[in-house]
Amino acid sequence: MIDGTTGMDLELTEREKNVLYLTVYYYIATGEPVGSRYISRKLERELSAATVRNVMADLEEKGLLRQTHPSSGRYPTDPGYRCYVDLLIRTERPRATAIRQIRERFAERHRSVEEVFQETSRTLSAVSHQLGLVVGPKFLSDRFRRLQFVRIGRRKVLAVIVSDNGLVQNKMFDLPEDWSQGELNAMSEIWNSRFSTRPVREVRSELLDRMAADKEEFDRLLEAAIALGRQALLEEEKAESLYLEGTANMLAWQEFASPDKLRRLMTAIEEKSRLLHLLDRSMKSDGIQIFIGEEMPIPEMKELSLITAPYGLEGRVLGVLGVIGPTRMEYSRVIPIVEYMAVSLSDYLSVE
Repeated sequence: MIDGTTGMDLELTEREKNVLYLTVYYYIATGEPVGSRYISRKLERELSAATVRNVMADLEEKGLLRQTHPSSGRYPTDPGYRCYVDLLIRTERPRATAIRQIRERFAERHRSVEEVFQETSRTLSAVSHQLGLVVGPKFLSDRFRRLQFVRIGRRKVLAVIVSDNGLVQNKMFDLPEDWSQGELNAMSEIWNSRFSTRPVREVRSELLDRMAADKEEFDRLLEAAIALGRQALLEEEKAESLYLEGTANMLAWQEFASPDKLRRLMTAIEEKSRLLHLLDRSMKSDGIQIFIGEEMPIPEMKELSLITAPYGLEGRVLGVLGVIGPTRMEYSRVIPIVEYMAVSLSDYLSVE
């Protein structure tokens, strides 16, 4: 289901729908305003250029098309794109090359969560030719299954945190002293016996309280286990992680040929907190959601569109992925790619 942020209450005749569809379709393909003569030749039921011109004028009055001057062709407004996406679009199955590329990326198993999400955003960018993005799960909201400390060098440890849904987080940090792997295994068992299956956020909160209140009551190994576990979870206070790839694709968007406009856009994208706030809305919706132009709440992104889909495990939403591109993106091609990627990521996580 395509979930728009605004509803289209306009009533269009079949003739208006056909003309609007072809105008948007060919404007997306060419980037040039579309003339009535061109549309009249493309209609299955032939209409004169004059008739098409009148229909386009009616669509302009309804706010769906516009033209730069009276003798020019017309191009869609943001509501025109919205109407096209909600009512008229004919989506395609992802192309065989895109499906193959996505499947190849998910063929490799046993990678860290960060690697999977980074590669997902990179693949989304590659197959859509837009900006690809993935919002990682809020790990603190999960229960954690197990914590394992692995010695990787003198006074260096890798903490492997496995959440109850199977997601894995890796944290590397320095040790206060050079513990052996045997001692680290003992700390892991102490930790897991006390905290396994409890929510990560609850565990972290308790650690802060206990470390402050009764640290002197812990024996040396227990104290070390608690201290290392606390350090492993310390960075999980942050919200979701945002993985973003494909900024080089923006150079090919003719809408942002101006260096100043491109600079402002890149600055806005780099302010990830605002983007995460927008994406959080997408996590609360079922299926595909699309923000078009003026619907984007970030001022510098008013000439962009965002297409998102949630991914998850066993009916539970873990995060969201999608693409950002100009309003003149190929919605009929990109929407199925985003849908397919969300299903593929969900399947991958369920197997892992």
